[in-house]
Amino acid sequence: MNIDLHGHGGGNSVTYEKGRGSTGAEGGILADFDGEHGWFWRNRDSVPVTVTVLVKGECAEFKDAS
Repeated sequence: MNIDLHGHGGGNSVTYEKGRGSTGAEGGILADFDGEHGWFWRNRDSVPVTVTVLVKGECAEFKDAS
């Protein structure tokens, strides 16, 4: 999978993690500032994958752009 974990808002911008060809990962991020923080995954393989997201704290909106 290709991944991109990022955030922006209030003149701030951050890339938490970015990569290609990930075969599995686990972890978390703590937002550095108020704003929009998001995740992008793209499966470049023919094998189905499962992505599980656990969100804690304030969350105004959660979008599935698939």
